[in-house]
Amino acid sequence: ILSLITNPDFFNYVLTVAALTRQDTRRMKIPSAFELNPHQFLPIIHAIHEYKVSDTGEATEEVVVTVDQTGTDLDPEHKVAYFREDIGVNSHHWHWHVVYPWDYSSEALAKDRKGELFYYMHRQMVARYDGERASVGLERVQALDDWDKPIPEGYAPHLTTGDGDPYAVRVPDMILSGIEGMSLHDMRQFRNRILTATKEGYFIKPDGSREEVTIDRLGAAVEHSVYSPNQVYYGGPAGIHNHGHDLLAQIQDPDGRYKNNVPGGVMGYVQTACRDPVFFRWHKFVDDLFESHKRTLPPYTDEELAWSNIAINTFEIQNELARSVDNINTFMRKKTLEIIYGLDFSKSQDKVKVTVPHLDHENFNYKLSVTNHTSQNQVATVRIFLAPKNSDQGVDLLMEDYRTLCIELDKFTHTVSPGEQTFTRSAEASSVTIHWDNIIGSLNTDINDYDKSFCGCGWPHYLLLPRGRSKAEGGSDYSLFVMMTDWEQDRVLDESRPESECDQCGSNAASYCGLLNEKYPDKKPMGYPFDRLTKATTLDGFMEGKSNMKSTDIKITYKGQLDLKSGDK
Repeated sequence: ILSLITNPDFFNYVLTVAALTRQDTRRMKIPSAFELNPHQFLPIIHAIHEYKVSDTGEATEEVVVTVDQTGTDLDPEHKVAYFREDIGVNSHHWHWHVVYPWDYSSEALAKDRKGELFYYMHRQMVARYDGERASVGLERVQALDDWDKPIPEGYAPHLTTGDGDPYAVRVPDMILSGIEGMSLHDMRQFRNRILTATKEGYFIKPDGSREEVTIDRLGAAVEHSVYSPNQVYYGGPAGIHNHGHDLLAQIQDPDGRYKNNVPGGVMGYVQTACRDPVFFRWHKFVDDLFESHKRTLPPYTDEELAWSNIAINTFEIQNELARSVDNINTFMRKKTLEIIYGLDFSKSQDKVKVTVPHLDHENFNYKLSVTNHTSQNQVATVRIFLAPKNSDQGVDLLMEDYRTLCIELDKFTHTVSPGEQTFTRSAEASSVTIHWDNIIGSLNTDINDYDKSFCGCGWPHYLLLPRGRSKAEGGSDYSLFVMMTDWEQDRVLDESRPESECDQCGSNAASYCGLLNEKYPDKKPMGYPFDRLTKATTLDGFMEGKSNMKSTDIKITYKGQLDLKSGDK
């Protein structure tokens, strides 16, 4: 009944959050975001509708529509629209916020290290976007921190809500202003109070007492979750992060005089916000709030970084034929999706198919040769990161920039027996990513319960790597970094659930999404060892004297459109 009298998008969100948090709905099949709301992911719903209205053929006639990015290259930001408007990127962002809703009110539903995960996942999204921007010759994302200046980036989403209302267009050079219930003055107060807290090292609680600033509590304050040390003082009704989204979503009609503030822009909705260039500018500002805390922490000592029991002898990349390579190719390819749900105007027997282009990469493996200097097996946490080798000026990237540009590719455990051994790891097993079937079509696959549906949270595997420059441009040079740490010091013991339940979801995308109703599976701070400032100025200096670290140079080269049919990944 509620679905008939409420906004369909809001109903879908509330239903999904409830199903993911209630014990009595754990066995429900959870539709993917794309299945629930195809109109919020594909700017072609009107075209399909017009086709169906004018269609005089048989009811079983197949409709095939090709998706293209919004805008043209007259807008420089359109060069990275393939990334911002990707179904998997937006599905991941929606699913993450459904798994970790900011507005739950019960501490019983609180998620382990949610505030820190909010910081880390969004930092990684910005870093990945910077990698795509560098691939097409654009500068790094600039934080949206001066709210009196015009915003040069515009955006036209060409999407509709479940009610059929179009999302608002934001033309270039608009300036932020307050909206009902939130002024820019209030926003500046929240920013200053948060920065004061990170500088002084403590929050002021509602009763006037002090609480130490940690990255987890800072994340709660910025996003305004139930764990915020002082919700009203540091964020008003909804928190500086959420209020910023609302201000940007209503920038075209902030006081509602033209009745164009509902639904407003895509920035107001987690399933559409990533499409807008200003999303990444806003989250760069948010990340700077977190960075203001991280910069107060002492660099890790050599004792906190080194592990003398293990030495990494060699680290390289192999192709699918197990041959060592120093180049990985990326390319654009297409997939065809069948839309079954979410189209009220479509007859149940109609076949609506959509061809979607997306970036992809060659399959590859990591190969490591390591030596265990002890007489006993050593269980290691293997951490793999990727970052540009050079700065925009063509010199070696300094650690100051490496820290915020590196992206996590994988994290896993491996048992190393005494002596020397070699092992490989498929990139497809990444702890960061999920594959195509987990993004699209959870109702039509073998995902039978909540535990498996949770695995729908994760970065799309086909976007594991940045695009890179073309062969004619010489490709893009990257540093691939690996570190092995002692799992006995990293492991998290969670006695709250039986072991049999803890493994049902495996470690799919645990780096960005955590594990189902469990503690985050790594004691180290998220982003370790690059979450803090370092004494060293270069990566080589950072690794010096630490046998448990290794890096190798690789090139990522973009080959353009690939016409061959791909496997789903």
